[in-house]
Amino acid sequence: MFDEKMIKETYSALHASEDTLSEVLKVKNQRKRLHPYRVVLIAAVIALALGVTAVAQSAFMKKDDPENMLAAVYSETETPAQQGRVEFDQNGQMIVYPGWDRAAFDPELADKYVTPYVGACGESMGWQDYTITVEGYLFDSVTRSGILYYRIENPNGVGGYYLQENGEFSWAEESEIACGVVEAGRSYIDRERSTASVVHLSAFYVLTEEENQVEITLWDEKKQQGSLVVDLFDGGGMAWAADKDGIVTVSPIGVVIDLDYFGEEYIANAPQQLTLHYLDGSSYTVYDEDALLYNRMYALQSDSTLTVSFDRIVDVEALSTVEIDGMVFGVALRTD
Repeated sequence: MFDEKMIKETYSALHASEDTLSEVLKVKNQRKRLHPYRVVLIAAVIALALGVTAVAQSAFMKKDDPENMLAAVYSETETPAQQGRVEFDQNGQMIVYPGWDRAAFDPELADKYVTPYVGACGESMGWQDYTITVEGYLFDSVTRSGILYYRIENPNGVGGYYLQENGEFSWAEESEIACGVVEAGRSYIDRERSTASVVHLSAFYVLTEEENQVEITLWDEKKQQGSLVVDLFDGGGMAWAADKDGIVTVSPIGVVIDLDYFGEEYIANAPQQLTLHYLDGSSYTVYDEDALLYNRMYALQSDSTLTVSFDRIVDVEALSTVEIDGMVFGVALRTD
């Protein structure tokens, strides 16, 4: 599952020429098993050459107000529900508009599963009139995914970005800066707290390397101007559920699926549908490609592993089964 949008954003941050970008996308279309993190690592390699500012932290420190961060991260979009649709532009090119059905933030579930594991940070970096500050993070060592919550400030205003209908945040090509998480992921704006001069963002990430770190870089139109590395701690580990064979592993914030079980077809083309079923008979459709329904924040396939970040906190104790393209796997809470 190769993420073309990620390549465009990464090369935009690096200010690659259109010819270079075209060549990369051409290679992508010829190689089905090329993966996004291999392209994202280009930024990481350059960052090492330019110097990195590391956040020195040797142990987990709990954030003072984790509920506020989680409420912002899992807040509903301006349109809580939207039907997916397909339209065509003036050139006849197909445009797919995803649908979703967001759930309201549940503070009780947050306190039960996630709040104790929200880490504090507070480190920042600056360049000219811009300041980037990491306010907190969440790291799930079982799925190796999480959330980084940070803000970008400029007293003269933060501009040069655009938003999708679901709140997804991207920098425009003509922006004077590009700032974001190097690791594979997606960023979403916090509409409630963001203003003209301060933009609050939630970055949903998936780690593909052994190091438990997330890096934020800041670029101007010519080169990288700053980098901030945040060390991640899971705070003791969140609860999780899995099937007896370890094919599907579910945490309160995401799921990991071992695609080797399904064979080469699923490694070349990720599952088209993923639904969680609860003991009370209710269900949560994480995504359904045919229905153009995407109740997820991010998904990444790395070789034979598919990791998906949820758009809500999941009650793992209440899960009964996980359905993948019509195949059902019974899951139960695990302690090993």
